[in-house]
Amino acid sequence: MDNGTEHGPESVELTLTVRDIDVSVNTLEFIQILAHKDEYPIIQRVIDEHGLRVLALAHHLVKDQADGEITIRQIASLTGLSTVTAYDLVEALYKLLDLSTD
Repeated sequence: MDNGTEHGPESVELTLTVRDIDVSVNTLEFIQILAHKDEYPIIQRVIDEHGLRVLALAHHLVKDQADGEITIRQIASLTGLSTVTAYDLVEALYKLLDLSTD
């Protein structure tokens, strides 16, 4: 029975612990990031070298960085990424998540 209601993808908030940090990940945003790994090779590189959990942690932390709460060096330290890799990943995530660069 069709009641005229359209159903789109539903976002689920996933919480996991990575490096002793509780990480909340919006699944639709995370899937969007994964879908653009060919456009932003740094995403695939982080997955290959550090795994999806570290990418999820970086995704979580980049929002704090956008709010001015932490630095890219802190993201690098918390994720185990080099500063250059963290900078490149943050730049890609800013573009994908349409975060302000002000």
